[in-house]
Amino acid sequence: MLPGSVLRFASLGLPLLTLWLCGCKSDTVSEKEAAFWKQLEERRQLISKDHPQAAGPTGSATLRWDLSGQKSWTYDYTHEQKDLGAPMVGAAAVLAVSSQGDGTAHVALKDPVSMARGDESAPPLQPVTVQGMKDDGRMQVGDTLPERFLMLLFALPEGPLAVGKPVEAPATLPFTVGGGTVSAAGAAKTVLTGYVEIDGRTCARIDTRLEVPDTDVAGKDGTYTCGASVRLISYFDIQDRGLVSAHLKLEMATAAKEPLPPTRRPTAALVNLTRKR
Repeated sequence: MLPGSVLRFASLGLPLLTLWLCGCKSDTVSEKEAAFWKQLEERRQLISKDHPQAAGPTGSATLRWDLSGQKSWTYDYTHEQKDLGAPMVGAAAVLAVSSQGDGTAHVALKDPVSMARGDESAPPLQPVTVQGMKDDGRMQVGDTLPERFLMLLFALPEGPLAVGKPVEAPATLPFTVGGGTVSAAGAAKTVLTGYVEIDGRTCARIDTRLEVPDTDVAGKDGTYTCGASVRLISYFDIQDRGLVSAHLKLEMATAAKEPLPPTRRPTAALVNLTRKR
């Protein structure tokens, strides 16, 4: 897990990382389950390790996917999610990005497997296909959490980046409340921390933090307080012009306000994306 402060929502008074750590294993697990969680742990350790420094471009660089021809990238995708009052849920899948040669790409989450800790049943992770990803990684996604993960994982900074110089920009994040979707405004700060070598590739290391302070938003059935904290570390191949790996930590919560029944929905998630060799 990447370092970072625990976000405490004033309206909830609950550190979400505590929820994450409480999603511990039961005493007895099947061999299949043990192997599954071991795989996710290995992926997490692989993505978060340090990489040797490499020489990169001097001056500023604008990072964009190469979607000019028929090209494809394939990744191992995993996520772990903990909701209040629910067991830890993990998922693994293959993620494919296919350039259409017209400046756009299709993104497909395939062959998903999901599992919950202990004897609990896990909601199945459905295959996802998103068309029309732009060369800056931005795409129109639906309301499912995996699609929102993809939106966060792939988006690249809009302008050029220089090593060590933060770029700040307004940002919005979608939340599901009262059977509908609302958006809350926040701010994102992105830093190109330097260049590293991964499997012979020279990669830009990008550190992004997105904060949505507690904000009251109007849902279909009333008012909710929404807040979130996102940390994303990604590595982008500057020669091949595609993502090599990414590690996302998300902590978010919604709380209904009177006259609605008081409900609290904190969620913590870790998402890993690693390009297949």
